[in-house]
Amino acid sequence: MKPHKVSVVLLSLLCFLPLVIYGEEGLNRKEFTLGGTVSYLKREKSGGSNQTGTLGGIRAGFDRFKRYSWYIGAETEALWGTLRGHNRFQDKLHSDFISFWGEGRFGYTFQSKCFPYLAFTPFIGGGFLEENNNFSSPSPIPIHFRTHAPYAAGGFFSWIDLGSGFEGGLNLKLKLPIDPKCHVHNDPMNPPSQQLINERLLWRIELPLSYRLNPCASRLVTISPFWELRSYGKRINYPFDFLNTRLNFWGVSVLYVIRI
Repeated sequence: MKPHKVSVVLLSLLCFLPLVIYGEEGLNRKEFTLGGTVSYLKREKSGGSNQTGTLGGIRAGFDRFKRYSWYIGAETEALWGTLRGHNRFQDKLHSDFISFWGEGRFGYTFQSKCFPYLAFTPFIGGGFLEENNNFSSPSPIPIHFRTHAPYAAGGFFSWIDLGSGFEGGLNLKLKLPIDPKCHVHNDPMNPPSQQLINERLLWRIELPLSYRLNPCASRLVTISPFWELRSYGKRINYPFDFLNTRLNFWGVSVLYVIRI
């Protein structure tokens, strides 16, 4: 056999070896993920304020999965954009909105050994969440709100081989804020203040669909639609109360995945 043909055969074997191992021993991989996110946000406050807008941003993460073994991972996402709407008096509202969160996770992976190799990874963890909503003209008051909190995380990942190079899943990500606060400043009628917020469970559902770009499944493109609900509870404060606030995110992430 000619040298170049030998090289092609060896390269093919090296590429398909991970698939053989994968089929016999299950998941055993590390994933690095980077991509962009687009989301439509609807923000509602019980006092009568409503805002909507389109956000864009980035998302990155690392995950280590292994069949019947410990899972570790980390993820972060930043979104920003402009929100518009009105208050209960029908005054126009305009604000610049920024959202950031980052978390670390620890869990365990269970997986079937037979096709379609269904895998399930429950996890717990912790992280930090911050939102900035800065109002400007034509809003009646150019007030700035900064909501932030550390949080406990939980949820699960699920994964299935759909065949023909496709993979799918269903992910649930929960966040429970710990002692959340809202810092209020840039109010011409009041000095800077801090509001306490009642904790409520925040959650996010994702439906990732991936396609393997090469035979050895070391490069993938993932499209991940999601719905996220953040709800912050009313709490009495001075000089004014924090009102029930609800944020609904509908979006999609397009991610490039490297597996090793």
